[in-house]
Amino acid sequence: MTAEPAPYTAPRTSGLAIAALVLSLLFCVPMAPLLGLVLGIVALMQIDKSKGALTGKGMAIGAIVVSLFTIVAAIGMMVAIAIPNFARYQARAKEAEARVSLMQLKTATMSHVAEHRSFPSSDGEWAPAAPCPKAGCDGNEPEWKKEPWTSLQFGFYSKHYFQYRYEVIGEGQDATLTITASGDPDGDGEPMIMTVTGSISSDGDAILEGPLRDLE
Repeated sequence: MTAEPAPYTAPRTSGLAIAALVLSLLFCVPMAPLLGLVLGIVALMQIDKSKGALTGKGMAIGAIVVSLFTIVAAIGMMVAIAIPNFARYQARAKEAEARVSLMQLKTATMSHVAEHRSFPSSDGEWAPAAPCPKAGCDGNEPEWKKEPWTSLQFGFYSKHYFQYRYEVIGEGQDATLTITASGDPDGDGEPMIMTVTGSISSDGDAILEGPLRDLE
């Protein structure tokens, strides 16, 4: 007797390949393209091992390609959003230096006036002499070893992002004061300026306002 040939079984389409292709097209569903990529790879492996029993290789490959494209595009969008936000966060952190420093100078000035009934002497020059670059000044500049910074016990001995000026106009109780912080923490070429202004009352007390940011 001759053996009867095995009945013909038509190849069937891989369900994983179909699912992978559908998931790869769901751009707005979180994790769907990633799951489509995984199922597409698994489906492609199963189809290759089935020796013709499974079809849908084109769908599996298409799902892999579409999923990869979607994932790369999503990563690109997240990076495009994250970089400006990170830059703004860095700028705000650097801006805080100026606010904190001006408050320290404000407190030190009030203590000095309470003791001497006058503002400390100052040549009105910037410290440091040159504006800080976006990467910041290194600190320990020679200007911090001069007045009024020594009397106010103020200075930078590590990296900082603003330069400071202490301007006194007039003498004694007729004097007026402007403390200025200037820097470009976001590197856009437009300096950020904050000031503290002050005078001395008839009772010999310091009257100080700020820090205020110059919005012009």
